[in-house]
Amino acid sequence: MSTERIEGELIYADINVLPGGTTLSLASGGSATVDRYWKPHADPAHLGRDDAYYLAAYRATIEEAVACRLRRLTDAPSLLFSGGFDSGIIAAIAGPIVAARGWTLACIASVLREGDPRRNARLAVEPFRGRPGLDLQFYVRGEETSYDDLEASFDRTFRHQPPSIVRRRIGEMARAAGSRLILDGHGGDYTVNPYEPAMLGAILRGGDIRRFIHEFRARMRFTGWSPIRVIGRDVVSALVPQWARRPWRRAVNGFQPAWQRRGVQRDFALRAFASGVVSPRSLRDGFRPGPRWRARWLEACNRASADGAGSNYIAMTPDLDLTRPFHDKRIVELGCALPDHLLFRDGRERWLARTVFADRLPAALVRRMPGNDREQPDLLAMSIQAAPAMLSALDHVRDDDAVARYIDVDGLAAMMRDGASEERLSERIRLTFAMRALTTARFLAWLDRSNR
Repeated sequence: MSTERIEGELIYADINVLPGGTTLSLASGGSATVDRYWKPHADPAHLGRDDAYYLAAYRATIEEAVACRLRRLTDAPSLLFSGGFDSGIIAAIAGPIVAARGWTLACIASVLREGDPRRNARLAVEPFRGRPGLDLQFYVRGEETSYDDLEASFDRTFRHQPPSIVRRRIGEMARAAGSRLILDGHGGDYTVNPYEPAMLGAILRGGDIRRFIHEFRARMRFTGWSPIRVIGRDVVSALVPQWARRPWRRAVNGFQPAWQRRGVQRDFALRAFASGVVSPRSLRDGFRPGPRWRARWLEACNRASADGAGSNYIAMTPDLDLTRPFHDKRIVELGCALPDHLLFRDGRERWLARTVFADRLPAALVRRMPGNDREQPDLLAMSIQAAPAMLSALDHVRDDDAVARYIDVDGLAAMMRDGASEERLSERIRLTFAMRALTTARFLAWLDRSNR
């Protein structure tokens, strides 16, 4: 049996979503046919051009992808905002457009309380304050968590994982601002503003020594980092073969099987492996060997297309639609055609965004150091906060047959009780897996009760 993912497949048998780039035809006899008319690819019109062409096409394509989503609106839109390059470019383009119509764009950012030393989007967002058409708003999480009242979430969404509390609250703030459409910058990281660690090392791996030396020196000038730090952060991982990283990850995790660290019931896991429904090698382990750089970006585009329409907002925030300009097919087709030397240049990732939109973006963003701000900056703290209540809820479902068939309840409880440290990646991953498994356990119990 094949373990390849089926496009549009859901957890419910025989219920799929229609993937992007496809059409569904129903015959009079009841048969259905799905045909693909588009998939992520490079538009031939963009191939083999000079740098001046790409800079002009980059700006024009992004501006139109944003503008076309605003043109026929009857209410002011909102934006899930991080102050980074992708949502920042959207804000810079959309702000003057909505201002010309007498509106403001509610730019809603998830941040920590003022003065909290942990990294969050607050510092990145502030340079946009006072720009035409932008209304900056902050969501600061209080005592609420993504795991509150899970059964009500299941009732409304039929999803085994709840929408994040950040997106739910930002969706509510957008509706309170009168918006019926919200934009976000998701997709820029794997289309026209691609980012991945060790992009500098990828140049060396490709054998372009002259360019590597030039970019290595430029990287040190831009970041102020020492040669050792640049090598450690931006080069070494690109040179380590993927096959060599899997044993290292296994050692870090004490040579425990991945399924065991996720609270999966042993007999169920072994049956799934034996039948071929699940491949043990495909399980994520805090690291998943696979495509890198351009190949990974294309894989991400294909996944986004295969998942079809949908968002975290739809079920939890009535009357609010989500649109993602960086998923526009014109942007994808340009992104797939961009030459490598424009993606990392002068020691900078996202060189195109820094250069082409330098006249629209705050100087602080153009000079920004590497790294992204998390959409939910206190995710670990939220999981630790919710863990006691989740453990208590576990006692109410541990004897449910639908749960015991799939979930190792005792193993999961031990994973939850061990706690986690912000500093240790392996502990953060373990707690994340445990919370997801416990949420799935409660979903299975809910589903079992709902179908009796």
